[in-house]
Amino acid sequence: EKALIKLARDSGFNKEALTRVEPRVKEFSFSSQRKMMSIVRKTTQQRLVSYVKGSPEIILQRCRKELISGKVIELTHERRMHLKREFELMASQALRVLAFAYKFLPLYKENEIKEEKAEYGLIFVGFQGMFDTPREEVKESIEKCEKAGIIVKMLTGDSLITAKAVAKQISLKGNAVEGRQIKNMSDS
Repeated sequence: EKALIKLARDSGFNKEALTRVEPRVKEFSFSSQRKMMSIVRKTTQQRLVSYVKGSPEIILQRCRKELISGKVIELTHERRMHLKREFELMASQALRVLAFAYKFLPLYKENEIKEEKAEYGLIFVGFQGMFDTPREEVKESIEKCEKAGIIVKMLTGDSLITAKAVAKQISLKGNAVEGRQIKNMSDS
């Protein structure tokens, strides 16, 4: 969050001022199951807008359109596949990638705003890649553990592609599996 706020500030946006102008009406918090979160705000034109961020795979599935050079256009299957490849390229460079989208909503009462209304049929805005440098001592710690007979595993809520790239950077060996695969494994 701090990195996103800093980027916004460096790009000329003042989060505090924007928050005062567009007050929060409702929030759907991030969860590891949903892999996304959204905030519904009321604009100065008295419209509701849902701002959504999260896993690129999830966000792209929920988008029907995209914003390009100030114009909202249909998000075709071909373009969606292109965006997926762009995300995978970013993730393969060990970037933690978030996708961003939005959607205008009818003027519901606060208790009428549901996740389904706020988070489907979105307009894709873009990706943000953040590099979180592994601490220098991690690689050495892994080597010490392996010499002591300890098997090191990495668990992450990030993209499997990003996890593999980070594992390579820190010399962590082994196969990579997704959470849904772990659920189907036996305890042994």
